[in-house]
This record gives sequence, C-alpha cells and structure tokens, in this order.
Amino acid sequence: MKERLTNNLGLKILSILIAFFIWLLVVNVSNPEVSRSQEVTLEIENGSLLTDANKAYELNRRTVSVTYDIHTLDEYQIRASDFRAYVDLSELYDVTGSVVVKVEVLNNSNLIRNVAAKPTVVRVSTEELQSKEFDLAVNINGRPMENYSVNQIVLEPSTITVEGPISEVGLINSVGVEIDVAQSGDDVSGIAEPVFYDANGNVLSSVSRVTMDSSEISYHVSINRIREIPVVFEPTGTVADGYRYTGYEATADSVQVSGDNEILSSLTQITVQSDALNVDGASTSKSVAINISDYLPEGIVLASQESGVIDVTLNVEALASKTIRLSESEIQLIGTEDTLTYRLHPTYVSVTIQGLASDVDNVRVEDLGITVDVSGMEEGTYDAELGYLGSEVYQVTQADTVQVEVSRRAVGPGISAPPEERTTEAEEAEEAAAQPRESSAEGETDEAESESAAETTAVHTGETTEDHTQAAAVAHTEASENNTGDSE
Repeated sequence: MKERLTNNLGLKILSILIAFFIWLLVVNVSNPEVSRSQEVTLEIENGSLLTDANKAYELNRRTVSVTYDIHTLDEYQIRASDFRAYVDLSELYDVTGSVVVKVEVLNNSNLIRNVAAKPTVVRVSTEELQSKEFDLAVNINGRPMENYSVNQIVLEPSTITVEGPISEVGLINSVGVEIDVAQSGDDVSGIAEPVFYDANGNVLSSVSRVTMDSSEISYHVSINRIREIPVVFEPTGTVADGYRYTGYEATADSVQVSGDNEILSSLTQITVQSDALNVDGASTSKSVAINISDYLPEGIVLASQESGVIDVTLNVEALASKTIRLSESEIQLIGTEDTLTYRLHPTYVSVTIQGLASDVDNVRVEDLGITVDVSGMEEGTYDAELGYLGSEVYQVTQADTVQVEVSRRAVGPGISAPPEERTTEAEEAEEAAAQPRESSAEGETDEAESESAAETTAVHTGETTEDHTQAAAVAHTEASENNTGDSE
C-alpha cells in the first residue's frame, strides 16, 4: 500500500497542483471577484463639541461612496445599509477644516474585502450659531362668505424659536402660518407648519440648516357677521382769538366691524375722543391720523384686513371784521310813549361784526336788528346801549353807545295829541276865527315857528318820515293862509 502511494509521487503532486489551478480557473471564470460601491449617508459624531461652542457646522457633502471587492454571485446580498460611514468632529483639523471619513462593515463582512471610502476626507465649514424668537404671523388665504369676516385668530403656540447659522437666520424676517378661509361661514380650526418669510414677504425656500422648537402650529379662526357702524369725532379746546373752528373732514365716516353678536347688535356709533383732536390755541387747520381700532369696544374688531387708520382734518379759519354804519331812521325804538318824542345822538352809529368772510360779506343792516330800549324814560337825556339780534354765523364785537333825548310832545295843527288834549275840528275853527289878525311880518314869524315845531315833533313818535314831512307841509300851509287873511 505504501508503495502505491509513493510510486510516481512527483506526478501525483503535480496532478494535484494542476487540478487546483484548474478549479481556481473554473471558479474565477464562473464567479469572478469584482469591485462594487454603495452611496452611504455620512453620520457625524461629537457634533456637540461645536454646538456647545456656539458654532454651526456644515459638511461639504452629505454622502460618500464606499467601495469594496466581492464575488459576482454574492454581490446581490450587499446593501448600503451594510456600511456605516461617519466622521468624528473631535478629529477636525482646524487648519484645513478637514476630517477623515471612516467606514464600518455592519453586515456580510465575510463576503467583502478591501473596503474604502471615496473621498477619504471631507471639509467642514463652521460659523456662529444664532437663536432667535419670532411672533407668529397669520396669512389668510381666500375670503369668507359675503357679509362675514375673520374676527379672531388664536395660535398655539403663538411664538416660535429658530436656531441655525447666522447666515441663514439673518435671512428670516418673519415666521407665520397660512390659513385658508375661502367661502367659510363658520369657525375654522386645524394644524399648519411654520413658514419663513424674507423682508419682502416672500417664502424662503433656501433655509435648510435652521431648526425650530415647534414644527406644528394649531389654530382656531373665529368668523362673524359684518356691520357698518358710523364714526363720530369729538374735537375739544378753543382756537386762538380771531379764529374759528369750522368742523372736521375725515377720510371715512363709517367702518365695517364684526365680533360678538350681542355687542354688535347694541353698537350704534363709534365715538372718538382723543387729545389728538384738541384745537386749543390753533390758528391753522390741523391734520391727525386716528387708528380706529383703539376706540372699538372689547370683543369688536375691524372686519377688513386694512390698518383702520382714518385721517381727520380739523378746519380752523381766520375771522374777518366788517363795520356797518346806521342812520337814526334804521334804529328801532322799543318801549316808546305816545306823549313823548325821542331823538338819538349822534344821528349815525357804527356796529362792527366778526365772522367768516363768506358770512359777514352778506350781512345787511336789517339782519342786525339794531334797537334802543327807551322803556321808562321820562323827559331828559339818557345814555343807552344798542341792542341787536343774536347770530350763529357772526358776533358783534363793537357797537357805539348813544344818548337819547326825551321831550314832551308838542301839540299843534296836524300833530296828534293825547286823547285828553284833543279838540274837535269845529272848536279849532272857532278858535282860529277868534284870533286877531296880525301883520305880515308876524305871519312870516308864525310860519317859521310852525315849520320848526313840525320838524321837532317828527322825531321818533312812532310815525314814519313821510308823516313828519306831511305835518310840516300842513303847518306851512296854515301859516300862509293866516298871512293872506291879514293882508286883506
């Protein structure tokens, strides 16, 4: 048996080697070893070392390619999840900002070999970390049903804190949620994701390294019926001397509001009383902006999404003066007695009025209603003040004083006398016939005296100027007749 094993030993060993190489050749032809790769997401270890130092970091790539060798018949078993690629930031080289990529084989390590990462290093950029809190804004999309409006919006939470590299946080101007209320007639509730906006109100889509303390915002929108309510402004104060407050002009005299139905039904007007509407000492018109939202009752809000600012102009105009001259005949006496005559001194008086130029220009003498009260005056001379009618458009700033001369009324032909002194026409005729005839010279004297008496009694006896003239003419005629009779 031993001889059989050792006989031609060299040939036997050679045949074994040849068989091995033939087997190896067959294996490599039918199941050759090939190089393959998987794209693996990079993991980060010890990132807290940078965040604790208030620094944000970013890798220049998120994945690496892991290469390996494997037989063709086994490569189907390999997945990206069989590898773990990571960088350890504790090994970050500050000078270059680079860190080595490490790879671990998690599964099927017996099937693969020559495992490596490409690239073998990645670059890490760092910058200051910023944290900022924002009040959440609300952007309403669409409009509720007709005659309805958004009344109140409640967000939970109402603020949000974002954190990230200063270069990205600095791009954020506001954070809000978008809520759709199109054709809604009832309250709307739901959950929305926060949205970042730039300074122009555009949505920021390039912010990717910023984190938020809350990614979901719950909301409740109250929708109520609309009413239009008048707005009344109440200015206060006194303008400067020589000026008048003439009223206000506003860019709106009513606003649309909504809110609690009970409060809304009892609301009749919105009254604005503000220090901004004070005109004390004003000599020019004044314009102010009033935010009507500040004067709404609790539970009532503006129905529209406008600012609610109403511009109010308080008009102040300079006063104009006008002096009116009146004659004695244009002044009415009050409280006259039939037995007395009245004469005013001076015979012309002046009254000065003040008001808006457009008003005083149209004032006439008769509009003033100038009077003098002579009630209770007996014979003598009295100082008296002018009376005048009140007016809403002007005021009397100056009026002359007058003297009233009161005398007993003379009795003669053509002049009325008190009832107890009057005689019949027959008695007057007999008395005239019984009087002796005097010379022509005496007649001329009588004529002059008669004219003087007529003129005197014509002053303020309640008769018209025409009556006075007629009385003087009668006296003149009788005097002439007397002179003619004497001559005969």
